[in-house]
Amino acid sequence: MRQWRVGSFSMGILLITLGIILLFSIWKDMVFIGGILKLWPIILLILGIEVLGSLYFSKEANPKIEYDLFSIFMTIMIIVFSMGVYTLTSIGILPIISNVVNSENYEVKLAQEIIHIDDKIEKIVINSAACGLELGTTHDKNVIVTGRGKALATSQKEANGYVKQSGVIKNQVGNILYLDIVELPRAHNLKLGIKDFQYRIFVPNEKQVEIKKSGYYDRSMDISVKDIENNWVITSNGEVRLNIHEGEDIAVEAITDMQNELKGNIEWERIEDTEKEQIKGKKIIGEGKYKLQVFGNGKIEANIIR
Repeated sequence: MRQWRVGSFSMGILLITLGIILLFSIWKDMVFIGGILKLWPIILLILGIEVLGSLYFSKEANPKIEYDLFSIFMTIMIIVFSMGVYTLTSIGILPIISNVVNSENYEVKLAQEIIHIDDKIEKIVINSAACGLELGTTHDKNVIVTGRGKALATSQKEANGYVKQSGVIKNQVGNILYLDIVELPRAHNLKLGIKDFQYRIFVPNEKQVEIKKSGYYDRSMDISVKDIENNWVITSNGEVRLNIHEGEDIAVEAITDMQNELKGNIEWERIEDTEKEQIKGKKIIGEGKYKLQVFGNGKIEANIIR
């Protein structure tokens, strides 16, 4: 008398279906993990149909279904797997994993924003804790903000959505304009978001400028020193690179901790403060008419661009 092993038919159907899906995904260069995870209850349906079908279509008067150790093991594993997937889906872990598997890197750009400033503004203070920062000057009387980078997302539309959350918060107090750079949603652990991003900000060359850079992600800062006609102060807990164009009239003063160094192609006048564990450097470029001060906890590099 022929006996039916519970799970053998279900296992065969599942293996064939999974093989077809994987072959199609390789052929089309696509990932279907999200769809597979959403259709996991079919496993229970196939197993149930197999049991009922074997009883219904059996030609024997008293059909028997064999539950040997393998069948019992497979049935338990399917039930445990199904309950596990349901639990992970209910608490939101499985959708996150699915998004990470289906994600890839996309190029993103920040649309140019022009911030109009009135004539009574004498000083611009920029606070940034979000991403990399590149600062330059313009002969225009406006502040120009743009940027570009990469985002980890499931589509270009989703990646662009992360950049739309960026921006600059403006606050004017007297003759000082405060610009706070909005922190972008970061990709970390299993969370999608911005992987790296570089803001580019251009400020009027005749204004006083103070830059405060903090944060734990991309802490680098690139400063293009060109046509500066006022004093600048830079405070950063990361690396600062000064690209000084030939012909500038500035006095550069830099202070960093002892674990880092003053680098670049300029000849620093170094002073070591062992009591405060700091290194101070000075360099007069041209007539040194305007002062450029850098206070950092990382490497400070200054190069003359000819």
